[in-house]
Amino acid sequence: MTKKLSLASLICFGIYFVLQFIIIFFPNLYTGLFAPDLTAELSLYVQLSLVGQALCIFPFGAVCLWSYLKKDITLVNSIVTVILAPLLYIIKTLLSNFIYTTTIMTGVTSLDGADSLALFGIVRMVLSFVSVLQFASLVLICCAGAVELYITNSQKEGN
Repeated sequence: MTKKLSLASLICFGIYFVLQFIIIFFPNLYTGLFAPDLTAELSLYVQLSLVGQALCIFPFGAVCLWSYLKKDITLVNSIVTVILAPLLYIIKTLLSNFIYTTTIMTGVTSLDGADSLALFGIVRMVLSFVSVLQFASLVLICCAGAVELYITNSQKEGN
């Protein structure tokens, strides 16, 4: 059960991680849905800042991978999963918001015209749509840790 939850968390994380880069570097794939006449492009500065934001979730993904690859279900491993995953998620959110306010907003103010600003808004909107996957990954990894805690407590009480 815990392996399946960890695997589902890892899959959600992987899909989210890849989709972020597709959204950032290939906005022409989906901008036609929201603004068919939009021809602007994001500046390299804004793209790199968005990549910096995207990479902030990498430590959380490492916890998902570690949870899936670990061999034994122990009390310490389950506590680490239950505490570390949400903590890294919160740190990722704070760091991502810091990058957004310091670098991206500075870059957005230097964008050329309303089209570039509109494109940036569409990119942010689509990124927020797929962010459901990162939250699902968090919920699944926490559930895996909770199940491991239950198993270790049941084994301890049974002995």
